[in-house]
Amino acid sequence: MIYKIFTLAFLVLDLQVGQSQDAQVKARPWHMVNTFSTYADAMPFEILEIDYQLLDDLQSTGNVNSYFIAPMYGEINGIRFYFGFTSKDCPTTRDNKIENIESSCYRFTRFSQSSEQTVQKSKNGYVHAGDHEGEHAGVGIQSANARGLYTLRLESHKHKLNNKEESSLIKIYVFIHNNKTLAHVGNVIFPGYPASISREMGSFIETTQGYDRKNKRWIAPDLEKSDEMPRFRIAVGNLSLDKKQRSAQEITYYYRKDVPQKGNVTLFKKSLEDELNDRLKKHDTLLLEMSNDVKLRREETIVLHQDKESKAQVEAFIFRTKLIKE
Repeated sequence: MIYKIFTLAFLVLDLQVGQSQDAQVKARPWHMVNTFSTYADAMPFEILEIDYQLLDDLQSTGNVNSYFIAPMYGEINGIRFYFGFTSKDCPTTRDNKIENIESSCYRFTRFSQSSEQTVQKSKNGYVHAGDHEGEHAGVGIQSANARGLYTLRLESHKHKLNNKEESSLIKIYVFIHNNKTLAHVGNVIFPGYPASISREMGSFIETTQGYDRKNKRWIAPDLEKSDEMPRFRIAVGNLSLDKKQRSAQEITYYYRKDVPQKGNVTLFKKSLEDELNDRLKKHDTLLLEMSNDVKLRREETIVLHQDKESKAQVEAFIFRTKLIKE
């Protein structure tokens, strides 16, 4: 199969970040890399899987900045969600207060409401809820961040919320190929059944608020010390629904201008073949990478939105790549 690649300018809305009512988490997360893969249409599913491969160990407990990496981002039945993992400290909710788990963690979050009634933690897992990114709630469990292949897996089951509304109970798993372990992250309920994933799915890397363990408080990302960001690469791809592989029609990636330009996205290339698992040697696999080298962007600049606090325009460098089969 041969593909032609075209690159076009494209306007996309940035991930909106709202005000927090909790002073501990007012620090805004900064998206360093954002991607969107566009498919033919929305896709109902019973089992949804996507692979990611860490090409480098993600060990950053000694770094000032921490990361949240989300290989899977989209909407289920019109409700936004993301699924990923942290590089170190992980916030959780206990007795309506934000606490910290001093460990990296897998994390699944759904938006539109912060009620913990819509989430079910797994054994040894936790729940989180809040409003600093808009109303949201989710589940998490401690994660493995070693180099290797991982599969994010969502299983949809029919469910009745409060014995009334028909809904989808999404069971959330991570399969760790290194040791053939299936980790159950928890369950999250979405309105409506069957479950359907949006035609646009994405990935992102963000620098998040760190946790000052000595003073027991959350701190904003230290962009002045961005040279202390850990270097790593992650490949994302091989989407399948009910065991049938799906290929993207278009790939969009963009970088906010108001953060250090130390992230980069590239499509699958032959030079990666020796490092990539066979499951990811596909035309629409994306390589997301962070380094301490500042990138000189040549992409077109567009306005994402107006910042709610400063009223300043938030701009980004952006590329759109269209994949056409021959």
